[in-house]
Amino acid sequence: MNSLIFKKEERVPSWKEFTSPRKIEITKQYIELPEILKENYKKILLINPNWRKATYLDTNVKGATINHPVLTLPTLATPLLQEGHDVQIIDLDFYSDPDKNLLEKIKSYKPDIVGTTGTTPFFHEIIRISKLIKEYDKNIKIVVGGAHATAYPEEFVETSHIDYAIKGSGDYSIVEIAKYLNGEIKLEDIKSLVYMENGKIKKTKNRSAYELEDLPLPSWQLVPMGKYANSYVLSKKNPIGPIETSRGCPWACHYCTKTIFGTKFNAKSPKKVVDEMEFMLKMGFNEIHIQDDLFSTDTERVKGICDEIQKRGLKFPWMLMNGIRVDTVELEMLKKLKKAGCYMTGLGIESGNQEVLDDIGKGITLEQTRNAIRLLKKAKIETFGFFMLGLPKDNEKTMQQTIDFAKELNLDLVKFDICVPLPGTTLFRRWEKEGVIKTKDWKNYLFHQDASVLYDHPNVSWSTLTKYYKKAFREYYFRPNYVLKRLKRSIAYGNVMKDLKVLLTTKWT
Repeated sequence: MNSLIFKKEERVPSWKEFTSPRKIEITKQYIELPEILKENYKKILLINPNWRKATYLDTNVKGATINHPVLTLPTLATPLLQEGHDVQIIDLDFYSDPDKNLLEKIKSYKPDIVGTTGTTPFFHEIIRISKLIKEYDKNIKIVVGGAHATAYPEEFVETSHIDYAIKGSGDYSIVEIAKYLNGEIKLEDIKSLVYMENGKIKKTKNRSAYELEDLPLPSWQLVPMGKYANSYVLSKKNPIGPIETSRGCPWACHYCTKTIFGTKFNAKSPKKVVDEMEFMLKMGFNEIHIQDDLFSTDTERVKGICDEIQKRGLKFPWMLMNGIRVDTVELEMLKKLKKAGCYMTGLGIESGNQEVLDDIGKGITLEQTRNAIRLLKKAKIETFGFFMLGLPKDNEKTMQQTIDFAKELNLDLVKFDICVPLPGTTLFRRWEKEGVIKTKDWKNYLFHQDASVLYDHPNVSWSTLTKYYKKAFREYYFRPNYVLKRLKRSIAYGNVMKDLKVLLTTKWT
């Protein structure tokens, strides 16, 4: 995104300066935005910290790197724009020297507020870039949200670099912060806010639940979507656009955090979902990935979305990246998904041992998983299975059972992870109480990497865990029948050389 300099008194929304006339008109069709900025508007810069390198590019799964815009920032941008403020977004993953580019953006745009979001492993990175901004201009207000800010907001505001931490969804809290800075409301009137006052941590009342249906569509006009290219392993047609059709998950898996969206299922109507998809396609996305915690909670709504896609004659590839639960799978739903363009779904299978599954509150059976995979294959929807090694009841025998179960299911793609107990989860609290957790140095809480500094597993050594982690990938992907199956697919899709490159660049040992 080009740096922009414009006079505050001009009151022209800056997004119009770097958006084509066609996209301006499309945006107006789907989002109601003011033509000019309010008299006392604030400039808000929303930042995506540099995270992809540590999460994917330095790991053995770099061949399947996710590279699409972060949904949170354009979602937060729209309510701010509707209030008459000016908003820009910068993704620091684009730059080889993110600090330099961030400061250039700060100097040229001169924001009043900087907002950023991040998960636990990037706590220190968020602190670092906040310090960088404050050293340039101490008057810029810095706001942080996301999973870690919800679980441990005090850790952010105790530093001198971050002014406010938002717990839970920040859709309206950041708008209220702008109102406070304009003198329109009191600080204590802002919901779900944590801040420092006279050396003491202050917390405001939590925000009451609100309907996702009432939120405006994300401001994709702020995002240079053409710069993103997802791995072909997890896409058919770039650029990929993320969408949330619901929030919240009513299940209680011990390794999953519910701190932001909770357990109440909060869904958009089929019409609103497909309106958003239509907007995304017109703005330039060629494929859509659904990022819901659990898309299939309401199977009738899923069918309604599929029917609406077909009714409008929309033809585009899409996938359920975060997956569906195996106990919600039914053939009628799968057939509708396939007809509407859904070509792949993720599945949180986790383990091949029932006792291990029961211990983490998964609430599914191995037989339900077998049945779900059978139905998905019948519907010709590709499958992507997620498995974890090192769960609390795991031992060498159960980890081998997990590998064998994955091979039995014969999925199109699998990903094995070593269990990481994230803050805010039941598992973290359990292992912290049992004295299993060794450190709260959050930068080490990354998947796909050596997590031996985090905890000592109660049943197996780290050398054993690492051995089975590497063994799992080798045993699954080097089976003769899988190699043949993948080769046929590669030829059909013209991906032979790409698959060969992934094979040669992946760390198998």
